[in-house]
Amino acid sequence: MITFISLFLGLVIGPHTIVLMVSEPVIRVEIVVDGSKVAELAGKPWSLEFDFGDSLVPHELMAVGFDAEDHEVSRVRQWLNLPRQAAETVIAVEGDPEGEHRTARLTWESIAGKQPKNILVTFDQEPLHVTDPSSISLPPHDPGQIHFLRAELEFEGDVTSNAEFVFGGDQLEEISSELTAVPLEPLKSKKIPSVEKVAGWFEVPTGPLEVVAWERGAADIIIVPALGSLKDLHQIRNQEMSKPLPSSAWRRSILFGSQDWVLRLVWPISRVQAGIQTPFELFAHSAPPASESGNLLRWLTEIEPPPELEGSQRLSDAVAVAGVTVAGKRGRRAVVLVIGDEEADTSRLSPSQVQRYLRALHVPLQVWSTRPAGSATGSWGPSVDISSPGKLQKAMNQLFESLDGQQVVWLAGYHLPQDIELTLSAKDIRLVQ
Repeated sequence: MITFISLFLGLVIGPHTIVLMVSEPVIRVEIVVDGSKVAELAGKPWSLEFDFGDSLVPHELMAVGFDAEDHEVSRVRQWLNLPRQAAETVIAVEGDPEGEHRTARLTWESIAGKQPKNILVTFDQEPLHVTDPSSISLPPHDPGQIHFLRAELEFEGDVTSNAEFVFGGDQLEEISSELTAVPLEPLKSKKIPSVEKVAGWFEVPTGPLEVVAWERGAADIIIVPALGSLKDLHQIRNQEMSKPLPSSAWRRSILFGSQDWVLRLVWPISRVQAGIQTPFELFAHSAPPASESGNLLRWLTEIEPPPELEGSQRLSDAVAVAGVTVAGKRGRRAVVLVIGDEEADTSRLSPSQVQRYLRALHVPLQVWSTRPAGSATGSWGPSVDISSPGKLQKAMNQLFESLDGQQVVWLAGYHLPQDIELTLSAKDIRLVQ
């Protein structure tokens, strides 16, 4: 009855157009952002311009539909500035629910930036012929029975998206299996507590949250190197090669084959990729290092940048992308920004905006500087000196110690991360920032 036509996969800030597809019995739609009603639509065009403000934070965007008797009959939502799939698809069914002639409409968005190269649609497990994905004729069917409509879309670059739509029969109660993962830092014991022991420790403004699980899990680290810092890293490596540290000093950095954590790099230069509804700015990611890559310093100085790495440096934007990427892994996490001399940054976002965003996502940010202590650190604030092999190793140890101290709690339902708080019952823990 209500479907979002506008899908927001990228980072959203400032004014944007929200577009809906609405069908009977809905005659009025309320637009709700972060729990507050911001607009009301009462007819075509089912769209509006909305300004999400100049702060980059996660949002809940919801559309609530009402019928002629002002009863709520439909509710859909999107989560903005939170981890999303590389491609998303929605299905809307149009036409008279009691009639024989009904059509399905597919809407999608993909960072692959292309039309899907293959579309498979099935109705009650039988394939349908798709000529126009915006109008797919459904076969005659009994409206009193449950029917299952499924779409599978395949894009370039091994990007896929699936969507399902169940309709007909009696009203079914929806059961949510959504969970929210939040990283924590125990202040005393690192022992994993029982779920029963931590009941009542977490809440959002609407009430207490149920703890489903508590674990340690794997950790994800993303490093964003300023381009000017790479030359400094080569010089630091030359120091290490001429006067190497004892092999035991690099012990923690040689564990590239460990299952305990995954390391990746995000380059601070983007390329524009045309999307279906809006263009995307994509930052190239590296593959995790192989176990034979040795230590972190060796990997950072030998990794090859992608061939399409051209254009202006955008450090702040790259750090924001790194933050939402590690948050999407839903485990222990950290982002490391490596800076050198003060460098030009053409980002849309400022360092302070990005720092607040990462705090909202519960993603800790460490800033490392290849310049000696006392050098200017610019707008990122205090940094950790890594201007020598020994200082780099000390920073790496601190990074791993902070990750070792993290644990992850799984809460029932899907919630804005900045809304989650500890109650007075919580003991000896704090939320990771």
